Amino acid sequence: MKKFIIVFAVVLIGAGAGIPYFNGLIMENIVRRSMQNINQAYADSGSDIKLEIQEYERGFSRSIIEWKIDLGAISNIYGIDEILFIEEAEHGYKGVVSETRLDKNQWFTDFVENQLDGKNPVHIHTVYALAGDMVTTVDMDAFSLDNGNGVKGNIKPATWTFSMDKAFQNMGSRLSWQGCEVPDKLVVAGVGFNTRMKKISNHIWAGQSLFNLAGFHAADKGEQVDVKQARLETHVDYDKDKNQLSVSMGLGCDLLMGNNIEPLKDAFVRIGVNHMDAQGYERIAQLYAAMVKNMMKAMGERGFHPDRMERIIQQQMAEKKTRIIAEAEKLLKTGLEIRISDLKASLPQGKISGDFSLSLRKDMTLAQFRPIMMQPKLALDVFSLHSRLSLPESLADRNPDLMELVIWGKQTGLLTKTGTNLTHEVQTLDGKLVLNQKTIMTYNKSRGETVSKTARKTVSKGWAHIGSIAGAILGLLGGTFVMWKIHPILGIITFFGGLRYLLTVYPMT
Repeated sequence: MKKFIIVFAVVLIGAGAGIPYFNGLIMENIVRRSMQNINQAYADSGSDIKLEIQEYERGFSRSIIEWKIDLGAISNIYGIDEILFIEEAEHGYKGVVSETRLDKNQWFTDFVENQLDGKNPVHIHTVYALAGDMVTTVDMDAFSLDNGNGVKGNIKPATWTFSMDKAFQNMGSRLSWQGCEVPDKLVVAGVGFNTRMKKISNHIWAGQSLFNLAGFHAADKGEQVDVKQARLETHVDYDKDKNQLSVSMGLGCDLLMGNNIEPLKDAFVRIGVNHMDAQGYERIAQLYAAMVKNMMKAMGERGFHPDRMERIIQQQMAEKKTRIIAEAEKLLKTGLEIRISDLKASLPQGKISGDFSLSLRKDMTLAQFRPIMMQPKLALDVFSLHSRLSLPESLADRNPDLMELVIWGKQTGLLTKTGTNLTHEVQTLDGKLVLNQKTIMTYNKSRGETVSKTARKTVSKGWAHIGSIAGAILGLLGGTFVMWKIHPILGIITFFGGLRYLLTVYPMT
């Protein structure tokens, strides 16, 4: 019996001593599989960014990995072709902990030596758990930069954490950066980013993201801009039972003001597309991915420049327009909704608030919309519409037609005076189109009603305008989500570029 206990104890000790080695094996499996999954995700999104292991030395209790990120065409933005990493991992009993260095990058070592007096501010720490999950934390110390012309910038500390499970089905990221400052010119304070996403398919990740900025101040040659508590949030919800996708993006701030900008306070708006057919969305995402791949290739050949990039995007949109329209048609199913909600803002003239929703009551094709142009009343059988807006009277002074418009032979402008504000409300209700509590159009499907040529012309323009806005919003959100997955910078460029286009094409007054 005593001999058995001794043998058993020796076996346990031997097994325990081998745990670090087996944890090293687990880590190698995680690293290689993670890189394969990430590369596949980039390829599916149309990007040519690629991760590659150059050398992997696994010992009993320690591993050294040399790997790199090839930035592909996006290197034209950063001016760097690749980023090299040296990762040194210690195999423990509970998992593996590694430290990663960047000192094999000449551009990085030159920067640290010449700009930071040899003090490396970047520290990368990764934990590989026994369950196969991976958590990487990047800490950045504070440092200062001098552009050589007496302008000095102070970069404050930051921490970025990224987590991923072994199946590459769940990812999370959190950024906390105290900001930066260029005395008398620029202040960026309190930058944060937080996201949790779950993989549904190669092109669909459900979850939410939040970007916030505590403060921003820029001043130059007497001009200045101030922003306080800005935020950008995204939501992607997936209904597995209905195989439907709903996406939304919210943008707001507590204060926006400047020399040539009227103070804007407590502002927010959320733009969303709900109940999309998930397969239809994925087909459109694949087309966008192909466009991005061609754009990246073109940028690599011609070099990066904002104006050039805009021309490349226009060219790609022109080439893919027909296919995108064909695939977008497949999204026209019952319940599809365009929604603008939680719109609010405070201006010196007063407060603005409103919301808008337009949804399909039945499955449609593009061809089925044509009769509506001849008989606008048919739209009441196709769409559900609700729109509400309240704004200070002074904002509409330049356009009195908004209050005097004659629709369907009735004097009922788009806006009506309520106290010190102008208000607008339109909705479809029981086969009627009601504007500011006045019925301006009715439709009885069983009677097959017809309308006059003048009425058709007046109302069809309104429906066409609503349809064009809805289509533009759908394109804006789809493009932004695809671009954001490739790279956050591309997502931001797409969103604000598209938003600028919408505000230009569809002004309020």
